[in-house]
Amino acid sequence: AYEVLGNAQRRKRYDLTGEVPQSDAALGRRADETFLAEYVRAAPKAARGVTQADMSLHNLANYEVLEVDGRDVPDYMRGIVMQGLSYLVAVVDGMEDREVVLLRHFVMDQMYALLAYAAPLDEGAFAERGYIIT
Repeated sequence: AYEVLGNAQRRKRYDLTGEVPQSDAALGRRADETFLAEYVRAAPKAARGVTQADMSLHNLANYEVLEVDGRDVPDYMRGIVMQGLSYLVAVVDGMEDREVVLLRHFVMDQMYALLAYAAPLDEGAFAERGYIIT
């Protein structure tokens, strides 16, 4: 319980969906099974009513921030993240001065985005100082 409730992002995910985040291995599933299960899920199980604001793709507060160093990236997303990083390096000027995070939407689990940004990570990085790919 502390792993979920002691982490603000995991707590928000739990509050919105009622689900406890678990790794593929902990669930006994292969990465492709997890991807398919999350992709075809019709609607999130909401512990409270999900609002239109919760669904917005243009609000940093609606995303869980995952580090791209491999610890936080789900197994089924690792190849996609590597391709995305290669793309960002090729198209973003000054990439060596930017930070990169993987964003996972709290309500729409299958919605991921890579954000290359100039610090700090805030709404300005998301909307103005960053380059985002989905």
